[in-house]
Amino acid sequence: LVLFDWGASYEDYFSDITRTLALGDPGEELRHIYSIVLHANQEGRGAGKPGLPASAVDRAARRVIEQAGFGDFFIHRTGHGLGMESHEPPYLYSENPLSLESGMVYTVEPGIYLPGKGGVRIEDDVVVTADGCEALTSLPRDLIVL
Repeated sequence: LVLFDWGASYEDYFSDITRTLALGDPGEELRHIYSIVLHANQEGRGAGKPGLPASAVDRAARRVIEQAGFGDFFIHRTGHGLGMESHEPPYLYSENPLSLESGMVYTVEPGIYLPGKGGVRIEDDVVVTADGCEALTSLPRDLIVL
């Protein structure tokens, strides 16, 4: 597995995205890990809305990974804000009480990293809207096997 983490800036605003690709067949275990992370990413992307704490997004993504038995292998926060810095508030971690507001932009980037085997992270950029959030990232999220 190879993680590609990149971004771009436009008129002083940043983006940030990660996709995981496989060089050859990754095998059943790593495909399973990929499907868990993809589900966690979906839950995280759908969890934000105005008035909810930033921690709710972390909990939504983290819950998927923990319920699958891989909580010990999700070793970073679920995401961070994007704007004129590539890492800024809101930081999406389990104890952050900061309320999300319409117009905030942040990443959702759950991951599972198995020592000696490989890791998967799927990162997207989202914006909080008046009634939820919308993905700004349109790149496909399916596992690409080269």
